[in-house]
Amino acid sequence: MSTQPAPERTPRGQGDLLRGRLVDAAVEMIDEGTDPAQLSIRSVTKRAGVSPTAFYLHFDSREELLAAMVERCFTEFRDAVREGAARASDPAGRLTESGLAYVAFARRWPARYALNFVYMRPAEGDPPQKPPSANEAFNDLVGRVTAYLAEDDPRRADAEFLARGTWASLHGYVSLSQARPGIGWPSAEEFVDRMTLAWLGARAE
Repeated sequence: MSTQPAPERTPRGQGDLLRGRLVDAAVEMIDEGTDPAQLSIRSVTKRAGVSPTAFYLHFDSREELLAAMVERCFTEFRDAVREGAARASDPAGRLTESGLAYVAFARRWPARYALNFVYMRPAEGDPPQKPPSANEAFNDLVGRVTAYLAEDDPRRADAEFLARGTWASLHGYVSLSQARPGIGWPSAEEFVDRMTLAWLGARAE
């Protein structure tokens, strides 16, 4: 009678570390050019230095690994944009610096940036699945837009709409300038300044 090998056991207290190693390995692979759709459990575990059996101690499927990768990459993105905003002390500066940080992250980590948006798409008929960090990043932007507008500006009631517009503009600029770099795009600084004026106007002092 054949017997199945016993599952590998992770030493006590090491489970989160091993899970993190698997996510690290997968993110490194997409940074190096591997299409996320082509990531296999075997290739990721080989990169992480563990057996495929160990994978299933932390993830039920490849899709769960992808979701963990999106959470990791969106958290990094959120933190980078927050750090950018923190470089300024006034509302206009925070909006500008956060926009520049947005573009800088997307250009430094194009695969991680793309992963955030491609793999957030739900299966047909399923409700949207967004990591908490995605909602936090958007709420941060709503707060920066609200702070930019004067206290008596009626557009404050539409801050979420305006935030979506500015995010869509940044996403379009990043995506198109990466896809068609030879067109002669404005610098990130010029684009962010003009985008802010187009959506929000000059800030009343």
